[in-house]
Amino acid sequence: MLTANQLRLLTAFKTALAVVIALGIAMKLNWERPYWTGITVFITFLPYVGAAIEKSILRILGTLAAGILAYLLTGFFEQDQVLMSIALFVILSLFGYGATGTTYPYFFILGGITLCIIVGTTIVNPGELWHLVLFRTLEVCLGVVVALAVNNLIFPQRASNAFRFKASDTLKDCQGLLSLAVEHYQAGAQLPADLEKRIKKIATQFPALVSLYQSAIKDSSRIHHHKHAMEEFIREIRQIYVAIVTVMRASASETPREFQKELQDELRDYVSALQADLLQIVEDLQRDEPARRLQRVHDARERLREKVIVLRREGVSMTYPVDDATNFYAYMGDLDSLHDSLIRLAQADRAIYGGKEVKQLPTRVKEKKPGWGLSKLRVHHCLKVGIASLIALYLYLWLQWPSGVTSFLTCAIVMQVSAVASNQKSMLRLGGCMLGGLFGALTLAFIEPNFATYYGYCVPLFFIFAFFSWINNGPVKYAYAGFQAQLAFLLMTTISAQQSVDLEAGVDRFLGILLGVFVAALVHRLIWPVLPEQEFCRQLSAFFQQASQFMREQDQRITVQQSEPAKRAQEHDLANIEGMPAKTFDWLGQIGFRNREEKDKDALTQVYLQVQAISFALRGMAQANARDLERNSLDHLRPELQAMDHAVADIFQRCGEAFQQTAYSSTDDNLREARINLEKRLTKLLRVEHATRNLNNEQLGNFLSLVRRYREVATFARACEQEVAALNFSVLKRSAFF
Repeated sequence: MLTANQLRLLTAFKTALAVVIALGIAMKLNWERPYWTGITVFITFLPYVGAAIEKSILRILGTLAAGILAYLLTGFFEQDQVLMSIALFVILSLFGYGATGTTYPYFFILGGITLCIIVGTTIVNPGELWHLVLFRTLEVCLGVVVALAVNNLIFPQRASNAFRFKASDTLKDCQGLLSLAVEHYQAGAQLPADLEKRIKKIATQFPALVSLYQSAIKDSSRIHHHKHAMEEFIREIRQIYVAIVTVMRASASETPREFQKELQDELRDYVSALQADLLQIVEDLQRDEPARRLQRVHDARERLREKVIVLRREGVSMTYPVDDATNFYAYMGDLDSLHDSLIRLAQADRAIYGGKEVKQLPTRVKEKKPGWGLSKLRVHHCLKVGIASLIALYLYLWLQWPSGVTSFLTCAIVMQVSAVASNQKSMLRLGGCMLGGLFGALTLAFIEPNFATYYGYCVPLFFIFAFFSWINNGPVKYAYAGFQAQLAFLLMTTISAQQSVDLEAGVDRFLGILLGVFVAALVHRLIWPVLPEQEFCRQLSAFFQQASQFMREQDQRITVQQSEPAKRAQEHDLANIEGMPAKTFDWLGQIGFRNREEKDKDALTQVYLQVQAISFALRGMAQANARDLERNSLDHLRPELQAMDHAVADIFQRCGEAFQQTAYSSTDDNLREARINLEKRLTKLLRVEHATRNLNNEQLGNFLSLVRRYREVATFARACEQEVAALNFSVLKRSAFF
């Protein structure tokens, strides 16, 4: 797999090559606007061929749809400007609504942009409509064909391959984390100072895996036909990560480690077998072969269990501290969870390759979604798109602004959901225009006069386009500037069969963008302003409310054997909860902090990290719930566990109310009291009543692992509450206009 920088450079090289080829063909055909062909190449040239094919198809369909709509608008309302304005407003609003959804948003984005270009260009001369639509469609199709040809013929990159290597890298990182835990727990090695950073770094890889999976569906028929297995594959990687992190938590205790000394050899063999099986899966992924069966663990696991039975029969475990025995059995239970996840991961991998084990995968679980209905946020956004676009259009018509089409188009493009995102895109659009204009001016002054034909001229053009593409494929925070620079450069140099020097095009474009940005900014601030601070608080409030509800229903999930409907309901709840931290982080990244507010930004970032840790802790709780638990032990400890459920749920509820009201209320000590009572009752249960003596190893490990999960969730909940209580909520209260 190429590194990110290698992929970026390769994409820049191929994009520049495709652009100069497409421009040359369009000029040879004597088309009026060959720069449309170059722009199409630039837009549709994505690093992975599957995603590029989909975007190319959507671009063609969006262009055709916009052309047909523009033709119908002109035909029906040519003599009635009021009705045409109303129809245009409705259509642009619908495109704006679709552009903020999840079902082919690029189709709606491109359709709205193309409609603005066609209407803005032909509204003063409707007779040019058919000619404009025809040539734009032809040039878009030419750009798509050239882009796809170059992308597929020169070092084609497939997201399915990148996904395999990314998954293997994530598993290797998890294996390294497991090695640290084992060395610390069994050999007394020091844990590294950056342990928490390593844990969080692995957690950040899961969104990238999901993104690659979405792209891999488009370039691999094998993955496309086994989506269920792929979703199970990603879910099991996450489960492996959670199991290893919980192993790490159990091994990090500073209580005396006496019990495991009696089992040193057996425990070492078991863990070594687990690590070997994990590395075997990694090797199979890298070779793009079906996962081999895991055979090393079974015998080692049985030897460890037999030795534990002997020690328990001899009463050795009763001579050590309760915490030591609890941590050890929780440690064993976590290792067993890891083993089960490895087996399911291998099954899912073989199912992707068309193996017979596909029927053994669990029933597909989809995220629970509300019934169909209009999103208030999206409705407000699409109406603002229509209003801003019409304002810019009529300013163009009334003032006869030379670059009115650009301002009309700019309003449709820079209108993002939040004011901050709109500001960012506006600045990138202006900055990219200035960069492209600068390169265009230098090209017209020093490069173009030295070439009489396109064949020599295309060499410097290649390097210029490669530079713009390199920017366009870089970090999201400035990538859009690369596309705008290329667009401004093409318009300014007016590359066509009849070459001319025209600086006015660049100036008009810049002034048009400036007017469009001004209109969009006013509409954004005066009509239903969306502030990232408010959305950040809303997302966090929703997360804590759902986490609170999850804990309040926890007692219903702890049964002897969880039923299939209960497992599915639990998975639905977790799917909703686990998607929220990423949305929270997106809104946090849009908040504009002043220099003096860096500490407040760091504090909010810490809250986000705590939220992410809580989501993984709840996943660990779900793992413990799904195990085979013994009824009597549960009944003995159920009152204390119920008290923990409600105490943790109350903390989550208070945190949610804090972000709902942007103020934090006073805390209570219910959680502390519940934890003390749980520890007392557990000690009595194990040491005085000997209620767990008749349990087998697996039942005891499952029971104590559940207790361990309660401790972890309680720890994260208390830490999060302390972070929230210390926040300066005033930074989340901004003026809607400024």
